[in-house]
Amino acid sequence: MKTISKSGLRLWVFFTIFTSTLLVTSCKSEEEGDAASLDKKASIEMPVQVNHISADKDELVITYTIWKDNVAIGTKVVRDTIPALGLQLQEAENADGDVINVQVPTEYNIYVTLKPGNPLPENQ
Repeated sequence: MKTISKSGLRLWVFFTIFTSTLLVTSCKSEEEGDAASLDKKASIEMPVQVNHISADKDELVITYTIWKDNVAIGTKVVRDTIPALGLQLQEAENADGDVINVQVPTEYNIYVTLKPGNPLPENQ
């Protein structure tokens, strides 16, 4: 498993705060997590995705895209292996219309916590 350096963690927290602020302010409704639109004049976009790669491992993928003047000026993809959460039973409908129970991978809930940064010092 990869470890993240202190500077990488600070960068990740910085991008998380800015992107999360953008997502929170651009949501269609309080219950919907998809951004209605992205202001590409000056923003940081950060989709988070979890891919199931085996019975005991998942892959966390965070893609950072930095937008300035409607142009993507930088993109960084961070991948990390995380433990899989196992399987759960879920009802599904087969081709004949019968409802059956199937095992599917348990999904992670993804939450982003925003913390205010340090304010710039005032001129004295």
